[in-house]
Amino acid sequence: MPNRKDYIKIGNYRLDIDYYYINKDNRLCAVGKDEEPKEITRNNPELNLPEDLPETIVNTVNKFITVRKQQYPNIPSVKNANFTASMKEVYKLLKQGYKEDLVCGAIEVALYNDFWKKNLLVLTQLNSKCKSGLTKFEHLLILLKRPEKIDDYEEL
Repeated sequence: MPNRKDYIKIGNYRLDIDYYYINKDNRLCAVGKDEEPKEITRNNPELNLPEDLPETIVNTVNKFITVRKQQYPNIPSVKNANFTASMKEVYKLLKQGYKEDLVCGAIEVALYNDFWKKNLLVLTQLNSKCKSGLTKFEHLLILLKRPEKIDDYEEL
């Protein structure tokens, strides 16, 4: 009897094993369950975006992607920046309770600040942690609340 976690990976698909047997040529064979193979996706559950996203957020994300593509046209991650993936990262911040104006302000700072222009190329990096343990968004919030430091900012 196979373990519940036994499966075969074929390309990007996973087929769960129902049972094993040894055939007449003395080879081990595995029999899959009577179901279609499942496509292997990331472990993260799919975050569905609501239909009524705030227009200010949508415009800010579009502006960020457009400006970055103009600033760095040859960098693949910028060239392939995806609006939906970017919106999902921003939407996570909204779900955590951050206000629209704070999120938009932080993204605006990232657009033109010399440090963040080079260190936040796509919005999918917004929730990634820096060496200090803070996320890039949290660093941008600090910068947003201390406008006198916007021009000469370096990571904490």
